Amino acid sequence: GEAEWAAAVAAARDEALKRFQSVSVGEGRAAFEEKLEAAMRDEQARAEQVRAAKSEAVCARVAASLGARLEAGARSGAPSELAPLLEQTLSDYLAQSHGPAQQAGLKQLVASARGAVEATLERARRDAEERAKEDLRRASAEHAMALQA
Repeated sequence: GEAEWAAAVAAARDEALKRFQSVSVGEGRAAFEEKLEAAMRDEQARAEQVRAAKSEAVCARVAASLGARLEAGARSGAPSELAPLLEQTLSDYLAQSHGPAQQAGLKQLVASARGAVEATLERARRDAEERAKEDLRRASAEHAMALQA
């Protein structure tokens, strides 16, 4: 029927086109296509390397910037202010960083956060020691005044 005829015509057309391309372009077409595909793969690999390098640079910059903000906040703020600062910093990082280096940048940010927590704890320890010394001085002065009275 008609379907068989259409299929035969399509097959003959495809064969004629292949023959025409073989004669007009030569048998080197397969080699050309292979070289073209290899060049496209190479270009895609280079593009991926550039994308990865850009991602790494952006994520490292964002992590360093936000890490510095965390550390500054930890040095200047009370320990109770650290949790909201950590949450906002993580949210900012996830919004600003992209690509394959995002996890590596997150590790850098976590290291900065660890440093910020350590700095906060050290500052809280020093503050507590200073308050204890001040309390002892005050108690000693009050005791000395009581003895003089």
